[in-house]
Amino acid sequence: MYRVAEERGLDPKAYVDDIVEKYWRELPARVDAEPDFFIRTTDEGHKRFVQEFLQRIYDNGDIYQEVYSGLYCVQCEEFQVGVRAR
Repeated sequence: MYRVAEERGLDPKAYVDDIVEKYWRELPARVDAEPDFFIRTTDEGHKRFVQEFLQRIYDNGDIYQEVYSGLYCVQCEEFQVGVRAR
């Protein structure tokens, strides 16, 4: 999202806000569904939950600093496993 917004000369959050309003908020009605709630990663409640969750797993020793090297595909937004460099 960030990369596409930048390519279009748009603020990334404004770009995503537009997508949410045009497509995501109307989606449940289009499939005859009624959501219990709608949450975004930018919502304060979501931010608090993630911060507390990450702190808990850090305190348990499950998050640590390490060096990782590998091939990363920007378009796929993932590390490529089993792909050999040419």
